[in-house]
Amino acid sequence: MLSNKRKLQIGLVGIISFMAMLIVWLSPVAPGHLTGLQWADQFFNGLTKASAYQFPKVFKDSENFVGKPFTLNYRATNEDEAKMLEKLYTSFGAKVNAQGTSLTISGDLGKVSQGILSYSEDFFNNRRKEMTLVLGFESKDGLYALYLSQLALEKYYLRNNQPAELKFIREVVERGIEPAYNFDGIVAAGSPKPAEGEYALGALRSYPSIEKSPIGIKEMIMLSGLILFYLLYTCWYGFSLMYLLEGAGISKLSKAKREEA
Repeated sequence: MLSNKRKLQIGLVGIISFMAMLIVWLSPVAPGHLTGLQWADQFFNGLTKASAYQFPKVFKDSENFVGKPFTLNYRATNEDEAKMLEKLYTSFGAKVNAQGTSLTISGDLGKVSQGILSYSEDFFNNRRKEMTLVLGFESKDGLYALYLSQLALEKYYLRNNQPAELKFIREVVERGIEPAYNFDGIVAAGSPKPAEGEYALGALRSYPSIEKSPIGIKEMIMLSGLILFYLLYTCWYGFSLMYLLEGAGISKLSKAKREEA
């Protein structure tokens, strides 16, 4: 027997409207024919990518190592990787001696690192297809090859107890190469403007090409709105279910009364 018809009606209306909103949220109603869930996921990924933009800072740090020579003996996993690295490092101003998969890479640590950062920033700014056409190989494979070679250089500095160089190379990897690779295809919040003109292999930045990825008032309003919507939507479901059960006479109190009887 119903214990409270009004609560039951409120609960039913709440649950039905909650399900209707859920259907809308899971329908392709957002820009780009995306569902609301996909749009929200894309938005949060964009915020994360924007917060990971550290290229100007690392580029500035690289100036402290301009004029400092380095030599890296590196064995590539295969000949294709070796050819990619030879082409890339040569374009960054390094001297590369290749014998099969064995590479000896030498040059100016600061300037070569600037080349790697410029390459990574272009990739970060979603120029992957354009870069691939110019390079003649998949630009993401080239980025990964640079990542492996820089890890090898990091280990070299670690073994030789060179903390300044070690810290800098970790910056290049963690704040340059890794964000570019991990956020491939994601548009950063604030839509940072990439360097203008056609992609040119080995072209360096003259910062600020992008001062930062702006997370402005618009993005903060959208973020606040999504968080508020999530909180209200959760409460919406919780209270609707509570009213529905109470209206139907299902509660801990009614169960306790039956046990006493």
